[in-house]
Amino acid sequence: MCTALSNATLTGPSTLGKYVFEDDSSLTTVSIGPNLSDTGVRPFRGCDSISSIDTSSNPYYDYENGLLIRTNGGTTEIVECMESRKNIIDTTTNPSLASVTSIKDEAFMDCDGLKNVDLSEADLTTVPYRCFRDDDRLYEVTLGQNVNFIDEEAFYNNPILDSVTIPNGNVQIKNNAFSYDSSIPTKTGDDRVTLYVPENSNAIPFAQTHTTEVVYDDALPKRWKVYFYENSLFGYDEMKPVGYEWVLDGNRATAGSVEVPTHDGYTFTG
Repeated sequence: MCTALSNATLTGPSTLGKYVFEDDSSLTTVSIGPNLSDTGVRPFRGCDSISSIDTSSNPYYDYENGLLIRTNGGTTEIVECMESRKNIIDTTTNPSLASVTSIKDEAFMDCDGLKNVDLSEADLTTVPYRCFRDDDRLYEVTLGQNVNFIDEEAFYNNPILDSVTIPNGNVQIKNNAFSYDSSIPTKTGDDRVTLYVPENSNAIPFAQTHTTEVVYDDALPKRWKVYFYENSLFGYDEMKPVGYEWVLDGNRATAGSVEVPTHDGYTFTG
């Protein structure tokens, strides 16, 4: 840990170890040189001030709107989501998701600003170990058709997680994938995570013995993705997305995951 480090340039190493820059809280910019070809888990764990990573001289890495992505041969991997990333992640905010084939362990862990993550267009088969652990404001996650395995602690301790859509009926879910920290109350009743799954999904017996409930949704396409935007009158170049939710056909959007904007002289209602 080096709390005074504000910039890092990686010119020599071909690999980085696990948590190599852990808790370098002043680190804001990183430049990755041409030699780096792989990293351990979450090299920037606890670096919650990073605003940019320059990968222009590296043939393997790209940095796109808070996501560090590695491509090698025919695979494209999300290495890490920066802890400063907020609100929505989908192919409108991160077009590279459409080519992603895997995610490193813990890639989205401790991203407390994330609200909605849509991985439906990524070519993933696995939600890895501790993928979304300890994301305090995570509200909704949508997985792709090919996801057939959700590993341990993938959704551990997400206190306001409302729903996860799992289109693949052959999914295997590890026993504690949706476990909660013993120091906070276990979700019960209407506060349980809802799993949207096809009828006869393998998720059904899992839900029957865990703090989750199931909605049999054989008509998954008959749900609408509703975005919420903040008006460009407040100094933005364009409308600013602040969240989205999936709404069943015929129902109303609730904006349950959207934080009400605050601006001097204005009161938001609705």
